[in-house]
Amino acid sequence: MLTQNAVNTISKSCKFSKGKDAWRDNLQLTALAADRVRSSLGPNGAYKMVTYNRGPERIVKVTKGAVPVLEELAIQHPALAVLAQAAKMQREEIGDGVTSFVILASALLKKADELMSKRVHPNVILDGYLEAAKTALNIIETTSTTLEENSLENVLETVDCGRGCLTKTLRCGLIEASEIATKDGKMDKDRIRMVRKQGGDTSETRLVKGIILRKAKLHRAMPDKISSPRIAVTSGRIVLNRVEVKMPGEGRFNMRFDIQSPEQLGACQKAVREQKRVALESLQSLKVNVLFSQQPIDTFAKCRLLDMGVLAFESVDHEDCALIAKGAHANMVADLADLHEPDVGFAQMLEIEESNPEPMVTLNVPEHATFLMRGSTCQAIDELEVLIRNGLTVLKSSVEDRNVVPSCGATEMRIARELRKFAVGFSGKQQLAVDGFAEALMEIPRCLAGNNGVNPDDALAELARLHAEGFTDYGIRMDGSCGTVCPELSQIKSSVIKRAYEFVSLMLRVDEQISRKEIVKFHKKQ
Repeated sequence: MLTQNAVNTISKSCKFSKGKDAWRDNLQLTALAADRVRSSLGPNGAYKMVTYNRGPERIVKVTKGAVPVLEELAIQHPALAVLAQAAKMQREEIGDGVTSFVILASALLKKADELMSKRVHPNVILDGYLEAAKTALNIIETTSTTLEENSLENVLETVDCGRGCLTKTLRCGLIEASEIATKDGKMDKDRIRMVRKQGGDTSETRLVKGIILRKAKLHRAMPDKISSPRIAVTSGRIVLNRVEVKMPGEGRFNMRFDIQSPEQLGACQKAVREQKRVALESLQSLKVNVLFSQQPIDTFAKCRLLDMGVLAFESVDHEDCALIAKGAHANMVADLADLHEPDVGFAQMLEIEESNPEPMVTLNVPEHATFLMRGSTCQAIDELEVLIRNGLTVLKSSVEDRNVVPSCGATEMRIARELRKFAVGFSGKQQLAVDGFAEALMEIPRCLAGNNGVNPDDALAELARLHAEGFTDYGIRMDGSCGTVCPELSQIKSSVIKRAYEFVSLMLRVDEQISRKEIVKFHKKQ
């Protein structure tokens, strides 16, 4: 027994829930999340509008993705925070199947609650779920087929999910970009970037082979197009960096700048200009005609670069400088005086396109690509950017494993039929858990049928009849009928099942939930 003093040490802001109460809380919250996203599943799924405040700014998102909805629901609820993190990992690692994961996890928890009301212990339920998950993964592995060549466009249709944003041209661009960024059988998504340009239609989004950055040239008299440019990238100022002012006694060394006459000031300025001239002549000796500087360039250096015929850009972001150096196979130097031949980069072409609100520089280099995204609203461009990122993630997964299975509920129906046969082999209560896993899987085609505007019970009955007759590749199509459907990467289905089981396993093992509302305390630093 706890003494009264021990009880008093527990914060009054703590809230406890134990046993079935903790399970019921997690179940209700997960069911709430599933109810919010289930109507967005499938090609005919609905959009969600999410609004929140970022300081004084009001942010509005219109999306079919489950992650933005879950992130807003998870602000105050620990179980939903775990679910949102798992959904985000699903999107980042696989690129698709987020909504299916949420629906399946919620259905598994509901079935577990029904079994616990029948006095089935959670450990027995988890044992049955584990055996069912292993069997489901084995069915996916044995029934999957190798994706045919030139069939990646069909896989990307499942990513678009009826939005109409990933047109045929854009799907071909995604495949081409993945081929550009793939080397030695591995795809590097960092070689593909996205640049937003508001205005126009999303169908005008195009792929540019090379690197695009928004930056104006240093002087309007500098050229707009250079063939086979020789490129230098610097992170420091030309010759002299800013003097760092510190308190007396601090810093690497103390310096005193003593000017006692106008002649001395003129001699100092002349010496500085001479050092700048010598540093800039290193560009001329190495035949460099394009310079990207991370720091501002002063008037004297600007005039010298113009006389030398060097196209220069100042105040370029560090990230852009690093990307240009990587794409052009150049080395970023801190001082132009340290520039040597191995540090100079190359490209096929450099072009500047004058556009509002600022010009765009296109650097044509191999192994790099950029999507120039267009859209009439910020929300449309945001949704397009998410789709492109998800499509690239799916293509990256396809490079590693090209096995596919039927989508649109066909695979779930096949697994559920096999699991019901598999459940008969258990003599104990695990049979109920395996059968419950099969029923939870059927929640995905049920949602698809409902979102397509048909009666879910009738659609599932028809789909079950067709599968019993041997048409195991039939799923629920956009018009609500049952027929052949587009393929989907087997990694997506496997990841949804594994992640849903891991989440449910974690939630069922929580026997006590402790929540505390923290009171932020500010301490004045002494």
